[in-house]
Amino acid sequence: MVNEFDKKEAEIVSIREEKTDLSRNSAVTSPFNESFADVKGVEIIREIEEIKADLANAAAENNVREIFDYFDIGVFINRNGTYGITEYRQPTDDITFSDIGIDEEKLIENVVKISGNADFRKSNLSALGKIQYIGGRADFRNSKFKPNMKLPKINGKVIFYEHQTLLQGLFVKFITTICRLTDK
Repeated sequence: MVNEFDKKEAEIVSIREEKTDLSRNSAVTSPFNESFADVKGVEIIREIEEIKADLANAAAENNVREIFDYFDIGVFINRNGTYGITEYRQPTDDITFSDIGIDEEKLIENVVKISGNADFRKSNLSALGKIQYIGGRADFRNSKFKPNMKLPKINGKVIFYEHQTLLQGLFVKFITTICRLTDK
């Protein structure tokens, strides 16, 4: 004869077994099995395709003003046909210019001044072209730039290393200043 206590314990055990079976099978049977990373990846791909469609003509013609304006980066045109921009950065934290088919070298070939900060992280640039002045901070982490490269005049902090100390920052700024002065 089965008493009430044994009956309840048997039910609890079977419920636990069902839960473990469900957790093992949920990835296969659930329509909601996409992870957050997968969903974000799909959203990024959609956004890239939308940007490519919006900027197709501008990218083909290298229309600097239209491309930078699209990403809320101010552009001013000098009398000699060169450009100045208010800042430099990739389109978003997750999307780079190369992701949307824009050649950064070509994009900045006539840019001579960046009046604010220049964030070159994740950039495919290997040279700064005609840029002569950066008014704010210049961040070169995770880029192709090296501390011994010829850099323009930079008014703000120069960052090359992830956990750069104040002394390293001063040293990098000193070296870039010396390199710029000896090239003249």
